[in-house]
Amino acid sequence: MDFYLGIDIGTSRVKAVLFDQHFTARASAAENTSPRLSANGYAEQDMTQLWHSVLAILRQIARLPALQEGRLRAIGLAGQGEGGWLSDAQGEPVGPGILWSDTRSHELMSELLRRPGFDRRYFADTGTHLQPCNTSLQLYWLKQYQPERLAAARYLFFAKDWIRFRLTGVAALELTDASSSLLNQQSGSWSSVVMNEMGLDELLPLFPPLLAPDAPAGTLSDAVAALTGLPAATPVAAGALDVCSAALGCGAVNEGDIYTILGTTCCTGIVCRGPQTVNEATRFVTHTEAGHDLLRVAGQIEQLANSRIADLSHRLQPRGERHPQALRLLVRRQMNQPAVACYAKAAAVAAVMKTLDASDRTRLQKTNHPRPVVRRGPG
Repeated sequence: MDFYLGIDIGTSRVKAVLFDQHFTARASAAENTSPRLSANGYAEQDMTQLWHSVLAILRQIARLPALQEGRLRAIGLAGQGEGGWLSDAQGEPVGPGILWSDTRSHELMSELLRRPGFDRRYFADTGTHLQPCNTSLQLYWLKQYQPERLAAARYLFFAKDWIRFRLTGVAALELTDASSSLLNQQSGSWSSVVMNEMGLDELLPLFPPLLAPDAPAGTLSDAVAALTGLPAATPVAAGALDVCSAALGCGAVNEGDIYTILGTTCCTGIVCRGPQTVNEATRFVTHTEAGHDLLRVAGQIEQLANSRIADLSHRLQPRGERHPQALRLLVRRQMNQPAVACYAKAAAVAAVMKTLDASDRTRLQKTNHPRPVVRRGPG
């Protein structure tokens, strides 16, 4: 039997889910990580510890008898967004990873926002308002206060991209992660506001090539195969930002679909075309499906506790209540697969889409898009 492996690089845990050829979750493994938080706003991750945690979960998956008797077709990744993960040419960390929750750059953000019209130009170009979590702002901070780290680095990565580099030895960034604050989302090129007005153009040599989520991104190296027990030369896909992976994993792929993630961070996403503005906290990132944007409405879902969301799901679903749009509530404790299956399934899907023939692609797309929790109604 063929198997596909999805890996999710979360903020507080790393997880792997093994899927069979019908995309049924067959096994999972997880390890806690240890983010370091400080009173001055620093939120960091020991990159070496993170890598060892990934190796540990891959060893658990590799020992499964079913996998040993079958064939691992491909590996894909999902991961936390934003942040800054610097490495040398061999993938060794240059300092700790900076997490998306890091707020050290807030004073620099305030300075930039005092420039007339800056936030408007930044939003028009990148699809997001300036926030301390933005990779662009974190690079701006490093340039001001730790230029020696940038000078010592060969590559800038997002979390999953660095892990993928360690798995394959192939350095690459990926479209959905880069779209969070570095790209002009209309053109797909690096943001002129970020590069010119923030003065980050001199850091472009740190940016490895940019890949689509389902693009081949190397194969599992002999060294990692020896460390984990997984087969060498297994294809590895670029993968996607966790928010975008969740959209694909729960089937939010059509314009107007809405879904909610309850995790270390919580957000609601709306699949759309073009820069539609819902409120001032709106952000846009690129969907895994070509031709779509993914609208992230930040700040709305955080106001509701997980129990409120679970209660909402219970009240709406039994009555078959109609709603103007398909509302997809991703409530972890109600899922019939492992809690990470949504992210990991999408990562595994991305891993194989380039290798499937037309009939297999159609079957996989149907398998991957479940019914919404609440039916689509008129309007």
